[in-house]
Amino acid sequence: MAEILISSLKKLVRDKHALEERARQAAAVERRLITHWSQVLARAGYRLLPVGGDHLQAAGRKTRQGRARVKRLRCPKCDRRFAYALHMARHMSATHGPKRHRSAKRK
Repeated sequence: MAEILISSLKKLVRDKHALEERARQAAAVERRLITHWSQVLARAGYRLLPVGGDHLQAAGRKTRQGRARVKRLRCPKCDRRFAYALHMARHMSATHGPKRHRSAKRK
């Protein structure tokens, strides 16, 4: 019984190592393909960019989300927040109606 268990564990370890090696090979092929297509697209005037951000952050590069501006401006009529005054003004006129000026009474 113990011999069967040990042989099964050894087979599992061999299978795990084989899967890890296949994963390394697949990653190497993927890197070669990305490099190749990046060069081909560069000749045509295009640039290949990664979609995800996890591997870029690990490499120390900034992603678009990392440079996002803090939304400090708050709409006085609702709870929306904005990073730029122009965006808040557009929201105010579109959502809460145009700004009404009080006309001073003239004598």
